[in-house]
Amino acid sequence: VKNALESTPGLRVFDCRSEKSAALQRLVGGGSEKLRLEQYSISEYNMLRLCNAKYQREVLAELRVSLENLSTSDKTLRHIRQLALLNKCRWCTQLFRMLSGACDVAMLLEKGTASVLIHCSDGLNRTPQIAALAQLLVDPFYRTLKGVAVLIEKE
Repeated sequence: VKNALESTPGLRVFDCRSEKSAALQRLVGGGSEKLRLEQYSISEYNMLRLCNAKYQREVLAELRVSLENLSTSDKTLRHIRQLALLNKCRWCTQLFRMLSGACDVAMLLEKGTASVLIHCSDGLNRTPQIAALAQLLVDPFYRTLKGVAVLIEKE
């Protein structure tokens, strides 16, 4: 692996886990990418700080409640306050982190300046979310109905 990486411009690692999750993984002997930066010619390590699926479901429920309250309110000062609360919603933070990470991966793929590794603790939800979003950004095929079906099946 190391010999193959030496001929490439560098490996960029995108760790989808939260910092807390990464620290817990290190305690049980996993997730030591930061310690191996030189050993594997990792040129950059990016922590995306995405939360797990359970947390994402919780913040989505929070968003739904905010939107339901917003749709039933009148267009007064209360409405403006609810919009401000929606702006502070944890869902918006999660969405921003996901889209930012996918954009960073997509830019690297487009430029061809580095190899990209995307991972998290189990690879079941955060990793495919970032990979699929990056593919949607890079390849127009995945923006078609057939392309979305392929992405869903693949990821």
